[in-house]
Amino acid sequence: RCREGKTRDGLVGNLLWGKTVGIVGAGAIGKRTAMLCKAFGCRVIAYSRSKVKDPAMDEQVTLDELLERADIVSLHCPLTPQTRGMIGERELVKMKKSAFLINTARGGVVDTAALAKALEQGVIAGAACDVFDMEPPLPQDYPLLHSPNTLVTPHIAFASRESMEQRARIVFDNLYSWLEGKQMNAV
Repeated sequence: RCREGKTRDGLVGNLLWGKTVGIVGAGAIGKRTAMLCKAFGCRVIAYSRSKVKDPAMDEQVTLDELLERADIVSLHCPLTPQTRGMIGERELVKMKKSAFLINTARGGVVDTAALAKALEQGVIAGAACDVFDMEPPLPQDYPLLHSPNTLVTPHIAFASRESMEQRARIVFDNLYSWLEGKQMNAV
């Protein structure tokens, strides 16, 4: 608006306080996100394939229940055969019309065409995506580039100087542990 020489007229935001945030995937990143949401006064519900034990998570629910109750749905699950296309048309229509979807997990977790259609039809209020079903640069005709109420970033949510240093420390800690015969992060 400022770049267009306009004022704030007609723009009204929302507080996080009192909102229900649904965390899909309650691993390390999901738990950290829950902690931040709690700091802003949110109620946090979680959907995870395993039992969630974390003080920042108020309740563990089914995916359908999370979609129906959350004001904000934040995706933090890995891309697996079970999660590919996990959020499609059927799931999007379960969400509140006022809800927002945030995807910083993996692009393939969300059906891009279904999300673009839901945003165009006002099925949900908005979306923020840092990941896509292909790595940026995205083609100019990519559906989410033209969807209303959509924030898109080029897969940068993880990219900070501090996170790069932290990732390097994790790798070296894992290597040193392996050299000492103590395997960490066994898959």
